[in-house]
Amino acid sequence: MSYTKELEERVLKIKGEFFLSPRERLFLEFLERAGIPEEVAVEGIKKCYLELPFERRQKYPLFLCLKHVQEAHREFLRRKAQEINIDWKAIFFSKLKAVREFLSSEPEEPKSEVEAERTLREIESEVFTTLWEKLDLKEKERLLKKYRKFRKEENLFKELIKDELREIYGIPFLSLYVD
Repeated sequence: MSYTKELEERVLKIKGEFFLSPRERLFLEFLERAGIPEEVAVEGIKKCYLELPFERRQKYPLFLCLKHVQEAHREFLRRKAQEINIDWKAIFFSKLKAVREFLSSEPEEPKSEVEAERTLREIESEVFTTLWEKLDLKEKERLLKKYRKFRKEENLFKELIKDELREIYGIPFLSLYVD
């Protein structure tokens, strides 16, 4: 069974629902493209829905769980990296090298793994803002049209656009913990 189908079945049980909307299915496909393991996605989704009163779960759109899924994924990756004792400085500088041309200034060298991860998140924000500004108008229109259904969900909308820009420009995930 595919990742999306398996995850959909598990989500339906969590929500107590019979089917997902097309936008919710697109969200599951996004999670798969983002490389989020099924168990991690389920963990974030469960946490999200457990915070809601039972009667609101069926009506609460799945994609609003993005923040919880991202938090679960960051924690999973951090634990995984600690198990293998990563060389965070080498990873930081290789990620920086991949996007240096899109930065307005050189960031300071981080003094710790936590600072390096925070700096990469700040760099990511700057890089994707720059890439969006450089993007051809027709390509912008295509992306805006493709994800117009998610326009009101600002965080998810930004993540979907970043995912597209990452693919267009060949930008790696700017995290110490994601290859």
